[in-house]
Amino acid sequence: MMTETIMAIFKELNERITNENEERKEAGAARIDPIEVRILGQVTLLANKIVAEILPLQMTNDLDALITNTQGFVTKVLTKEILPKYGLELDSDSNLVWIPPGSSLELFWDSKFVLVKLLDPESALVSKAVKAKEKNKILIIDAIASERFPNLIQRIQDNNGDIEYFIGD
Repeated sequence: MMTETIMAIFKELNERITNENEERKEAGAARIDPIEVRILGQVTLLANKIVAEILPLQMTNDLDALITNTQGFVTKVLTKEILPKYGLELDSDSNLVWIPPGSSLELFWDSKFVLVKLLDPESALVSKAVKAKEKNKILIIDAIASERFPNLIQRIQDNNGDIEYFIGD
């Protein structure tokens, strides 16, 4: 399950930062500051156990994530060493993911050096419906039919999404 994978990735990253900071302390070098990772897109849906149980989700190898306080060490370790072990890569276009107004981030995991948050599922679905409707038609239809996202239709409409594309037939 993606929840365990995401947890393992960021536990390993926290451990690597911890070890690197110990080495830097001994060498008198600047330490790596804590980071915040905001996971967006498909992985935020896959990492949510409830959503993963009610919607048929496609696996992805792209991790859409915004990382604050990005430093060379963190980026290198994450993209070159940790993510490839799990068949994932950090999407270089993550900063282009549209986050709808009214979105929230839900705490996923908090450690000494790594804080991970997930975009709330309904907002991730709104983003997909508005910005990539063709690619996500079945997913959005299933989400609407599940009745688990009470504001989904209204939020799609409020953000100029084509709701008829999903419920028109």
